[in-house]
Amino acid sequence: MHTWPASFGDYIYSYFIRLENHTMEHRGPKGVGLVVHQPGALYLARVRASELMDSKSRYEFFRGLDHSGQPLWGAIDEKMPVYSSYEC
Repeated sequence: MHTWPASFGDYIYSYFIRLENHTMEHRGPKGVGLVVHQPGALYLARVRASELMDSKSRYEFFRGLDHSGQPLWGAIDEKMPVYSSYEC
């Protein structure tokens, strides 16, 4: 049985990446020619542990904070990044 912090409730959380540049070449001392992904935005999603394998429509995406700073959750088309390297 898996355990996670009680503050997570019955949910499993995942980050999803929207790439800004998927052909960036690493230029470090041993990375010449190595193609890496540069994230442009990170999205946070959650799903109830009991519904993890049911359907991707069960996932809720972070869509911002309410007036008291509590997270709001919604459908994929309502998602907002939790991190972005550019203006959204």
